Amino acid sequence: MAEFAPSWQALIHTAVAAVLSYFVIIILIRAFGQRALAKWNAFGFIVTIALGSAMATGILSARVSILQSTLAFALLLGLQLMFATIYTRWPRLRVIFNPPPELVFRHGKFIASKMKRHRIAEQDVRAAVRSRGIDRIEDVDAVVLESNGSLSVLKSVHSGASALLDVRDDERPS
Repeated sequence: MAEFAPSWQALIHTAVAAVLSYFVIIILIRAFGQRALAKWNAFGFIVTIALGSAMATGILSARVSILQSTLAFALLLGLQLMFATIYTRWPRLRVIFNPPPELVFRHGKFIASKMKRHRIAEQDVRAAVRSRGIDRIEDVDAVVLESNGSLSVLKSVHSGASALLDVRDDERPS
């Protein structure tokens, strides 16, 4: 059963652990670089959640030392750095970490097969269009499901547009 009013010792432990954890996290993130916490794919999301859990456990649990929490943080950031390095150095392995972007709307037509595969409703595409300030879907040339799960809306695309070069398009001649 949870205590309503913890002891002063427990409160002091939480305060000290929070302050120390805060500075340790800042130092580690600076050491691992700016992209350490970038949410560029599912792995970044998982690492962010795991880091939050490690921090919370280190702060709130008297059974987990600041050193243990710091080690967990450093290991998670190290794994993130390792996967980011693999991702950038070996393009063929990118698909493991980051699925390629795909068209879900093109030339005024919803691409039903891709929308079904990715569980995207027409309402989701229309909402993405509205969020770009476009009131007529007819004014949209393409909507892309990005690797991070967001929808990018392209109002006008010229032939051979570089923004679509890495997007899977089953209609485009090879």
